[in-house]
Amino acid sequence: MSRQDANILRVQLTHEERTIMLQRLTVPPAVRDQLLSNNSQSREVWLSADDAEAVREAAQDLLDREGFDEDYRPTAIGRLMETLIDKFYPG
Repeated sequence: MSRQDANILRVQLTHEERTIMLQRLTVPPAVRDQLLSNNSQSREVWLSADDAEAVREAAQDLLDREGFDEDYRPTAIGRLMETLIDKFYPG
């Protein structure tokens, strides 16, 4: 995967976002490898549109399961998943 490819996305992540992706989401192996190998200074991942879609789907699943309280207000995890869904949207 060449970083110059027009179909490759670069996504900046916070430490909290990286951590939750590793701990709570099932992400594609190529993305997981980057999250695990990045040093604490690196806050970005490069991924294909297909991998970005897989991350969005995993975040949406967690949002559906745990993202809202009993009054349907977003929880902390819900707000974080909404942010990840937005970040991994190619466009």
